[in-house]
Order: sequence, then structure tokens, then C-alpha cells
Amino acid sequence: MYDSPEAAEDAYYDALEAADIATLGSVWAKSEDCYCLLPMMPLIMGQQNILKAFGHMLSQSGGLDISIEHTEWIHQDSLAIHIGLEQTPQGLEHEQPPLIAVNTYIKTDSGWFLLAHQNSPS
Repeated sequence: MYDSPEAAEDAYYDALEAADIATLGSVWAKSEDCYCLLPMMPLIMGQQNILKAFGHMLSQSGGLDISIEHTEWIHQDSLAIHIGLEQTPQGLEHEQPPLIAVNTYIKTDSGWFLLAHQNSPS
């Protein structure tokens, strides 16, 4: 569906901001092998479980405004790893350090999809 890992990544962050579960579902690989690991949360395995967790988070927040500053892109034939710093807008009094994010994309016959997302405090 996505012709590049960058297109899949743009769709991922846009979907988080818009609280758009349908688009998130189109970004994640349809696999039980995909995973998401967020700070202070247990490992989430499989596309359906990931979408369920994000659905709960996004219904509470109404969307997540996250900007990403890329620090490294590693691309192979059918695998891409994007490393970057995720930042949420904060007031000056509550400035939070960015999270380090690692997004792994896989190329299939249908296009590029998110296989794994992990972030942790910097």
C-alpha cells in the first residue's frame, strides 16, 4: 500500500495525530510477528493487539501530536530501520526530553509496512 518506508512512516504519525485507527491499521504489517514497545507498558505483539491498544490510547487523548526528528535511516532491499527523536509539544514549565524511536519497516508484494515500533526515554 505504501511505496516507501518514508510514506508509511508519514502515514503512521499523521494517523496518531488524527486518532485514525483505520489508517493505523493500513500502516502496520498484518502479522502476529509485528510488535510495539512503549515506555512503562508491556510488549504488544500482533497487529490486532497493537490496534486495540492504540485505539484505547487515542480514544482517551483524541490524538497524539508527535514530531519526529530523524537521526539515522538504514535501508536494505526489503527492510528499513528509522531511528529518530519523538517530541510532543510541551509548555516551557513542563519540557520533556524526547523519546528515542526505532521504527522497522518491511517490504512485501503489497508495499511497505510498519513491522515494529519501539521508543524509550532519551
